[in-house]
Amino acid sequence: MGVSLVHSVFTVILVILFVGLVVWAWRKERRTDFQEAAGIVLTEDIWLHQQDEERDTHNE
Repeated sequence: MGVSLVHSVFTVILVILFVGLVVWAWRKERRTDFQEAAGIVLTEDIWLHQQDEERDTHNE
């Protein structure tokens, strides 16, 4: 078995794994996970803003 055959087999395996990962990530069932992850940044910003307002209110 030559080196080029090993490289070719390895490349084919990696391409199959990559395509499988892309299909898994973009399934319709994952949409809710993506929407939740997209909202984390906004939720965290709102939470931090509320914490700052509460701290300012208590300091007055």
